[in-house]
Amino acid sequence: MAFTYDIRANTAKNRLYLKLAGSMTEADAKKVADTILGEIKKLKPGWAVINDISELKPGDDKASEQLRRAQDASAKAGCKRVVRVVGSQAITNLQWNRTLQETHGMRADTAATVADAEKLLDGG
Repeated sequence: MAFTYDIRANTAKNRLYLKLAGSMTEADAKKVADTILGEIKKLKPGWAVINDISELKPGDDKASEQLRRAQDASAKAGCKRVVRVVGSQAITNLQWNRTLQETHGMRADTAATVADAEKLLDGG
C-alpha cells in the first residue's frame, strides 16, 4: 500500500490532525515531520493532537528517528495531549508510544475513530 498523509492544524480547536496510511519510508517520515513542524507553528501552547494511524504499517528505525524529531518539536511547542486512532494497528501504536514516551514523557490516549478522539478531547 502506497504511503499517504494528511496533516493540518485547526486553529479554532487548537488541534493538530494527522492521518497516516500505508508503509512509510524514511523519506516519507521526513516529509511528515517537516509538515508537522510547519503546522504546529499555527497553534497556541496547550494544543492537542488527533493522530489517525489506523491504516499505517510499522516503520523502520530511520522513520522512527524522523517521528522523534517531530514529537520533540511538538513537546517544545506546547503539545499537552495526544489521542491516537489505532484501529487494529497495535504494533504501530506501540512504536509511536515508545518514541512519544522518550520525547514527551507521556503516552497517548487511544480511540477507535476520529469521532471518538474528538469526544475524548472535548470532554464528552
